[in-house]
Amino acid sequence: MFELNDIKNCVTIGGVGSVDGPSPFAWAKPVLQCGNTLLLVHRYSPDGAPAGDQFLEGKWRQILGDGSAFLFIEIAEALHNGMIWMFRQSFYQLMPGVDVANKLAKHNGIQVEIPGATANAFLVNEKLAQTDLEEWKQTSYRTAWHAAIERDWLRSQRYADLSFLLTSGFDPDAFALFYLATKQLGDVRRANWELDVARRSCGAGFVANVLRICDQLRQKLGVESEIR
Repeated sequence: MFELNDIKNCVTIGGVGSVDGPSPFAWAKPVLQCGNTLLLVHRYSPDGAPAGDQFLEGKWRQILGDGSAFLFIEIAEALHNGMIWMFRQSFYQLMPGVDVANKLAKHNGIQVEIPGATANAFLVNEKLAQTDLEEWKQTSYRTAWHAAIERDWLRSQRYADLSFLLTSGFDPDAFALFYLATKQLGDVRRANWELDVARRSCGAGFVANVLRICDQLRQKLGVESEIR
């Protein structure tokens, strides 16, 4: 893995990830251009220096052709701890009072344009903007919990899903509430599929913890039916 210690002569030309999709929020990894070098960023050092895979222009064109990557309409500066956040229309429907652009601008977030995309995309310093993401995550979880108390399982499912998506990694609490709401909606097939994905990604220990939290939530809510 190649690490760039100096990004002052670099620009962000696009990213790798899905631009449009059913999820209200998504991440994409930035692609930097530094002279003749292209770098797909996978991680950052403690001081924010990017590290990732180097590749040639031909490889980049191939990735673009596969539809798994995108170019910005206008290049943007390279950021320490940079990440591309994409907010789709369903995010704004779920969080109507949130001014994403204004919030992220306070942390030097840059709105970027992607050809043909319906999502609003921002290049952010994730270390600085993480407080915003955490705030939206907590708001989403509280909304999901209150909806569960009111037995509005569809609303609970949607907001628990958003809370889960806004977490970098697998959050067992948000996932457990999402799983419980999905089961209560009678969508056993999807609930079990999501659980299998979590098992493959995080292991049996994570799933056991999720089921334990589910039992606790069920008891707090007074839900009589068995969730497994």
